[in-house]
Amino acid sequence: MANVHVDLTAKGGVEQIAAITRRNVAQVMQIATVEFYRQVIISTPVDTGRARNGWNITIQSPSLTVPPEGKYSMPNIEEHGLSTIISVTPEQVIYITNRVPYIEDLNKGSSQQAPARFVELAAERVQRGVPKLVRNSGSNNN
Repeated sequence: MANVHVDLTAKGGVEQIAAITRRNVAQVMQIATVEFYRQVIISTPVDTGRARNGWNITIQSPSLTVPPEGKYSMPNIEEHGLSTIISVTPEQVIYITNRVPYIEDLNKGSSQQAPARFVELAAERVQRGVPKLVRNSGSNNN
C-alpha cells in the first residue's frame, strides 16, 4: 500500500491561499463600496446638494456627520471613497450612511428626481454589477 503525504502548511499551502483569499475579499469589499457610494450619490435627488453630500463612508462605526445647510457641488466620489477604504480588511465593517434629516423622505419618493427606494435600487445595481467589475479589475492587474 502506497503512502502519500501532503503538507498544506508548507510554503504555498493553506496559509498562502488564505492570504490571497483575504486580499481578494478586501478588494471585492473596496470595489463594491466605491461602486455603491458612486451609485447612491448619483441617484440622490438634488436641490441644494446637501443630501448628495451627506453620504459618508466609514470603517468600524457609522458616521454621525451631517453637512450644514447650504449649497453644495458634486462630491469627488473616487477620492473620498478610495481614501476611506484603501486599507480595509475582511474583518472590518464598512458603513455608508447619510444623516441628513430628510434623506428617509427622499428615499420614500418625496422628490420627482428619483424613484422611491433609490438607495435600495442602487444596492441592487451594485450587487448585479460587482462580479463584472471584479473581473475587469483582475484583468487590469495582470
